[in-house]
Amino acid sequence: MFSDLSGRYIMSTDQILIQNLYTKFFFEFKCLECGKCCIEHEGGILLQEGDIERITIKLNISKKKFKEKYTVVGEDHCRRIKYPCPFHDKEHGCTIYMQRTRMCHDYPVRGWDHMTKQLFVDGNCPGIKKMIIDKKIQGVIKSEDNIGG
Repeated sequence: MFSDLSGRYIMSTDQILIQNLYTKFFFEFKCLECGKCCIEHEGGILLQEGDIERITIKLNISKKKFKEKYTVVGEDHCRRIKYPCPFHDKEHGCTIYMQRTRMCHDYPVRGWDHMTKQLFVDGNCPGIKKMIIDKKIQGVIKSEDNIGG
């Protein structure tokens, strides 16, 4: 998304396709709230612009304290929340749900291929597995379809 001279946001065709596909996907996807993505995400949860600000306000701690206590810097030099996620509670789920990271918000979506116009999702997510089984039962996905994982 980019801004024209008037400050309005303009979306490219790809962004419209992505937005429509995301909307369709998230309308159909039902999270099972199992927490598997919170406790089995070995690479850590990538922090993007704005994530630390939102979370530190919720926790009422300084950014420095947050970084020291809850994050690591990966081999890729990106800051991530430690694994397993310290904000996941077995009984209550995500304790920072309304302030969760962008990566958590978008999960199980993992990416978008601009060339093929494909949305990539985490095939290990139990909600995705259930969605695929349901689609097969409904005849929307055939066994021989390439659904990846």
